[in-house]
Amino acid sequence: MKRFLFIWLTLISIHGSAGCIIKSDSNIVFLKLDDVTDISPKWQKVTDFLESNKIAASYGVIGDSLEKNNPRYFMWLKERVAKGNIELWNHGYINAFTKSKENNVLGEFDGRNQELQAQSLHQTQQLGLKKIGITFHGFGPHNSAIDSQTYKLIDEIPAIQYVWFYKPLDQATHTQFVFQRVVNLEHPIFHPNFASFLKDYEKRPKELGYIALQGHPNMWNEVDYDNFIRIIEFLRHQKASFCKPSEIFANH
Repeated sequence: MKRFLFIWLTLISIHGSAGCIIKSDSNIVFLKLDDVTDISPKWQKVTDFLESNKIAASYGVIGDSLEKNNPRYFMWLKERVAKGNIELWNHGYINAFTKSKENNVLGEFDGRNQELQAQSLHQTQQLGLKKIGITFHGFGPHNSAIDSQTYKLIDEIPAIQYVWFYKPLDQATHTQFVFQRVVNLEHPIFHPNFASFLKDYEKRPKELGYIALQGHPNMWNEVDYDNFIRIIEFLRHQKASFCKPSEIFANH
């Protein structure tokens, strides 16, 4: 069934829970919020807004943040899942990564050998299950692109159903659904920008049936946060449906 979902969304309608239906003229929004490593005031502020307004979103958890003894952080993540608005996904393992062009190491999933990439993927999956009791069903690299090895390794983890933004670099058929990014929440990166977002939104290809928005809440200042709220309120006024990414698989 996942192989079927990999086909272009312009050709199909995907029915999920909570009214999450993607088709050529739908207005579905997936919020991809990156780089959860602890409970910060900025993360709490965004979370309070989303949950109080029953807005679905997804948070990328970096694996090494689950290594330390931090019961309060683990409980906070569990509470997000239990409340039902937030989905957590695998955002790689290494938070601070040193790139080395001299050694052809460009990122955690771009230039590292197959063994080390596999280790990052599996460690984060295992820590998610051990420390917060969940299986991550999505993946997106942190501070990195991907290379020709990455999808082969993702294929070895059947639980991973979707990938954020990065399509396979080879011509092989892979089973994961790949979310596309055609509208930017942040412009430049780390800075939500309503005016820039609106230009992208007005030019978006409606046949795609959804928009996936990437943000980094822990990097936002007050102006950035205000722009984020303005974007969300605009989308709500447009009658957009906010969905968790795994909801598109719910009835399959």
